[in-house]
Amino acid sequence: MKKVITIFTLTAILFALSACGKTAKETYLEAHSNLMEADSYQTTSTINLNVETAEIEGMPEAQMVVGLLNNAEITAETTVDEKKQITETVIHLKTMQGPMSFELDIPVQMNMENQNMYIKTETIKQAMTMFPIVPMSQEMEFESEYVILDSEEFNMKEENQQQKQIEEMMKSVSEENFNEEDGQVTMKMEGGQVKDFVRTFLSSALSENGQMPKGMTEGDIEEGLKAIQFKELSVKSELDGSQLKKEEVSVGFSVKESGQEGAFQLDVKNEYENIGEDVSFQMNPTEENTMTQKQLEEKFNQMMMDSMMAPPENMQ
Repeated sequence: MKKVITIFTLTAILFALSACGKTAKETYLEAHSNLMEADSYQTTSTINLNVETAEIEGMPEAQMVVGLLNNAEITAETTVDEKKQITETVIHLKTMQGPMSFELDIPVQMNMENQNMYIKTETIKQAMTMFPIVPMSQEMEFESEYVILDSEEFNMKEENQQQKQIEEMMKSVSEENFNEEDGQVTMKMEGGQVKDFVRTFLSSALSENGQMPKGMTEGDIEEGLKAIQFKELSVKSELDGSQLKKEEVSVGFSVKESGQEGAFQLDVKNEYENIGEDVSFQMNPTEENTMTQKQLEEKFNQMMMDSMMAPPENMQ
């Protein structure tokens, strides 16, 4: 579990870096600062994850998950409007493993002003059809187009605080880690530097800011980091003057614990456009077309009750 928390935290860091990293060195910092200060922009991201692990005896489900991850085609389209304080991301996910395959679009909108997150109920229905945890009829329809998720579970202010913290940490990275050539700035960190960076971030962002997962200590973080060996972290930024246009983030790391080993390679490519221009959103949640998370849970409970009360098909 500690490995999983650490790995997913690293992934979050990489997304923050790829969306708001910094440059040889001032150029890099200026370009990313300009992006963060823009009133609006759009980003198209392509994410590739490769996992290599020995076959886990008696755990075919784990191997299936690895196959799904390696075969996944993931893209994300993000629109940001700082004046409206709205960020919308549409994730496109397509993958397959043997006879199993699925394709899903996941649109999510975050309203920073009221600290709310919205998701389409149609997306929930599609996901439940693919992974039938709760019995559901194909004819089942939600009464509302969107569901609002409890903001307590998604503290966006804390995420912004972490993002700013990474920006400040990037300022302390040595000039020797940066190189500029033909409008492209490359920032590289070797494995030991990456681990120190992650350790510092986790210690300050999680511990000092009171965001440590319940029951977890700094000792647990350090123990988890011992199981991870980082390779080089590379961030390549393509600039047009002082404007960020494209960025590629690449990092590799391996995990070894309890006799199990795995190697991970994560590559993220971002393209930025419409910086400072008018942008529009696909989602339009309102009080009239949105249900609460409690109403959604009540819907699920009713579906469970209906399935339990329904007579077996061979008795109908």
